[in-house]
Amino acid sequence: MGDVGCNFFIWFDEVENETALEDLNSRIVEIELLLDDKDAKMKEVELKLHEKDIKIARQRKKINKMKEGMLSTKRIMKILCVGCFVCVGLIVMLIAMLIAI
Repeated sequence: MGDVGCNFFIWFDEVENETALEDLNSRIVEIELLLDDKDAKMKEVELKLHEKDIKIARQRKKINKMKEGMLSTKRIMKILCVGCFVCVGLIVMLIAMLIAI
């Protein structure tokens, strides 16, 4: 047996399905574009983070070099202070010896 009636509802359903598919396809395209945009933004953020990590590493190297320089300067200052103390002590002893003579 064939279809009975005017087939209005079948035609309407077909149009509804086609419209729904077109809407879904356009939504899928929109979502894919949004995902691509988000991926691009994520790559930008990752690149910026990587650049900041590089800057931080450089700053740490500079800080470590400065610390090393400060430590060596501190050692030199200690040696100079001890040397000055010894020199002052020797001068005082020499003066005392000269006075005693």
